[in-house]
Amino acid sequence: MCFSNTFDDETAKLVTAETATELTKVIDTSELEMFCLYRIPTAFDFETFSKFTQSHEKIEFYVKSVS
Repeated sequence: MCFSNTFDDETAKLVTAETATELTKVIDTSELEMFCLYRIPTAFDFETFSKFTQSHEKIEFYVKSVS
């Protein structure tokens, strides 16, 4: 299974530092093969999410912040 999301200007306003922590709680890793997030606002806690990705090496993660 694959999850993909690109933040637009409106959804980007909803992202906080806690968003990364909340994502790690709700992502069902049992069947997930790929997880993609694009145009991630700088408020996102990349360090927390990075720890999560490192502990789930079987999943391909693609994350890209707003340039």
